[in-house]
Amino acid sequence: MFKWIDRTFIKPVENSKMPLGTFILIAYGYMVVRDMLEGVLETPGIGFAATTIITIEMLLMHFPLFYFMLFIVAILLIHFSTGHDIRKITRVLFIYSFIILIAPLVDPLFRSGGYNLAYPGDPRMILQGIKASFGLGKLHYGGAPGMLIEGWLGVILVAVYSGLRARKRWRKVLSILLAPVILVVAVFIAGGLQQIVGAIFGGGSIGIANIYATGGLIGSATRKYSLVLLLPLIPLIWLGLWRYSREKVRLLLRSLKPFLLVLSALAAGAGFLFGWLNLRDVLVGVPRNPFDYIALFALLVLGVLAGSASLFFGNAYDPAVDAGARRTFRRAAGGLFVLSILLAWCLGYTALFIVIAFFVCGLVLHIPPLRLSRFAVSSSFFYALGMFILVAAGYSMFGMERTLSVFPWQLGLAVFLPLWAVFLGREFILRRAGPRFEEEGEER
Repeated sequence: MFKWIDRTFIKPVENSKMPLGTFILIAYGYMVVRDMLEGVLETPGIGFAATTIITIEMLLMHFPLFYFMLFIVAILLIHFSTGHDIRKITRVLFIYSFIILIAPLVDPLFRSGGYNLAYPGDPRMILQGIKASFGLGKLHYGGAPGMLIEGWLGVILVAVYSGLRARKRWRKVLSILLAPVILVVAVFIAGGLQQIVGAIFGGGSIGIANIYATGGLIGSATRKYSLVLLLPLIPLIWLGLWRYSREKVRLLLRSLKPFLLVLSALAAGAGFLFGWLNLRDVLVGVPRNPFDYIALFALLVLGVLAGSASLFFGNAYDPAVDAGARRTFRRAAGGLFVLSILLAWCLGYTALFIVIAFFVCGLVLHIPPLRLSRFAVSSSFFYALGMFILVAAGYSMFGMERTLSVFPWQLGLAVFLPLWAVFLGREFILRRAGPRFEEEGEER
């Protein structure tokens, strides 16, 4: 039976030639459908909100980030417990992650109108759910029988897959025994991380709703939840990619230019500082809560991600780079673009639109037929403009939708002109040093 399962359902997925991005999109589709079904078939309270923009934030960002955190933690733990190829584990888990659709489809069979689901705003909800899964207590408010079915089915599937793929006999036994632990840890990290952050910043209070609803520079509680999930998810993704293909990650890391990345991070952070210095007398009371300072850290990360994505775009369309490497750079640039957009969305809609403008500069610089990076003056101008845009992104935390109108033009010139001069001088130095100096990103 297990050989038939392996031959029919597992090996075809593991050996699929589809790129990783396709599997991610399939899993993302399951997540969106799950959340929509919750909003339609379960008692209202999760999935859809009275305010359309909050619904969009939940459906397209917050809840998918929760599931991606759960899946990536599970993938890493299965990989370390079995020693199996993480690329194959990722394909199988993402393809069969449609089991998350069980709860909203099954719950109405137990109770007409479904159950009143609730996002775990209290650590006790998670603990009670785990205990109920093992028959050690009643299901806590906010849960449903469909969730228990999902949990047990997930444990069985992880145990079967781990037993089939573990390399050694002791690994087979260990990975099968660890199957429930893996899912419990993954659920606790994905669902409990936000509660831990809320409890720390809430002065140790068990309930976390208040700290996420305190307003501040990030006005939406949904985007605060998303930010708390996304920031730790980024290093986990890099860890997964390192285990996925070390050679490709080394290629990407060698192509990075520390000068540009540090400058990108400082530009976004400087914009935050400029906004606070110029508007602190108008916007009284901000920064007002811990998430305002998390936003500053997120801006630094955003600068690094966006700067890296721009560099990868450049390598992806550089005719001097071989085709295989260009494909790797193109996929990496696309992934970092998505992460940058999500991070900017967490910070605010003005920051989101400004970061999109940053990527437009990158496209003009690097993508044919323009590829203005070929010319020193135009290349330095758009590099400086991109850095100035990141400054505006940081400033938008205070200026919001009026960022461009309240940003002092004198400050704008004082920031942009020196940046242009620095990049222009850098372009002439690099071009005199050799045509391949810039592209290789290393000393000769």
